[in-house]
Amino acid sequence: MKLRVQVVIESDDEDAEHRSAVHVVAQIDRDALSVDTLGLQLEEAKHLLQQVQAALIDEQVRTSLAEQVACPDCGRPRAHKDTKTIVTRTLFGTLHLRSPRWHQCSCQPQATRTFSPLIAALPERTTPELRQLANGWRASLVLSSRCSPMAASRTGTNCRGPTCR
Repeated sequence: MKLRVQVVIESDDEDAEHRSAVHVVAQIDRDALSVDTLGLQLEEAKHLLQQVQAALIDEQVRTSLAEQVACPDCGRPRAHKDTKTIVTRTLFGTLHLRSPRWHQCSCQPQATRTFSPLIAALPERTTPELRQLANGWRASLVLSSRCSPMAASRTGTNCRGPTCR
C-alpha cells in the first residue's frame, strides 16, 4: 500500500491567478499489516510535520511578500536591494527565512531608504508558544532544584522550610 500526503493551500482571494497550491509532503509505503507497520513511525511523523510546516511557512512568506511588493501610494513595484537570513525559533524547530530588503519608493518621503517586510512582520524572533513552554520548563526546574534532597542538604532548607540539622 502507498500513502501519499498532500497539503492543499487555498487562496482567500477568489480573483487570484492561483487559487490553490498543492504540495506533496510525504509518501509512505507499507507492506502487510504487522505491529511494526501499523500507523506512523516516529521518524515518519517528524518528517511529515516538518514538510507540512515548510509548505505552510513558504506560502505564508510568499503571500506576505507579494502583497507588500507594490508601493501602497503609487502601486509601482519596489526595487530589490538584497536578501538576508533571519532566524525565528518555533515550537517545532528553528526557521531560517530569506528576508528581502527593498528600496523605499521615491513617490513619498520616507524615514529610511530601505526596509525589510519580513523583519517588520516578525519583530519577535521566538514564537509565543515556545516562550510559554520554555518559561514553564524554567519554572519547573527552579521548583525541582529547590525541593530536591540535594538542595536541602546544601542550604539547610527544603520546600516546607528549614530542615533539622
